Amino acid sequence: MEDAVRLQCSDTPAAVERGHVLYKVENRLPFVFSFLNALQILLCNVLHILWLPILLSPALCLLPADPAKVVLVSTAFLTSGVVTTLQSFLGVRLPTVTVPSALYATSFLSLLRTTHECPSNGDLYAMGPELRALEWQTRLRELQGALIFAGILQTLLGISGLQAKLCRVLSPVAVAP
Repeated sequence: MEDAVRLQCSDTPAAVERGHVLYKVENRLPFVFSFLNALQILLCNVLHILWLPILLSPALCLLPADPAKVVLVSTAFLTSGVVTTLQSFLGVRLPTVTVPSALYATSFLSLLRTTHECPSNGDLYAMGPELRALEWQTRLRELQGALIFAGILQTLLGISGLQAKLCRVLSPVAVAP
């Protein structure tokens, strides 16, 4: 009964409903289908690029309407575009989109919250734009230094072969980031 209802509500033939492939590798997709898929991927990637700078803004001591958020978001878009282009032409040579990783978000937030406490919003307003910029840029530099150190450490672990031994014991999520 359920299959009959599904087939009546669907435009696809019964063979497709039972697990056959609708489009093969050598087939061309219809333009509308390709356009809608591209639009879906674009929206997902744009939101994925936007979320990390917006999530880190309070931990970087940025005010709610601070223009520095635009700097963070535009930097995320620029670096994502440059890395995606390099990966497409020099790296994996596939049309992949490189976006900020969600694995780092908790590490970023915990590092930013444990090193210094943000001043109150009143104090941030009283600082003026130059001191506020110095405040969030100092925090961002600490984060960048931690990432550079982690990258160098992971490179050394990979060269020494210790990372392969650690992967047998630990989860790849614990070893990779």
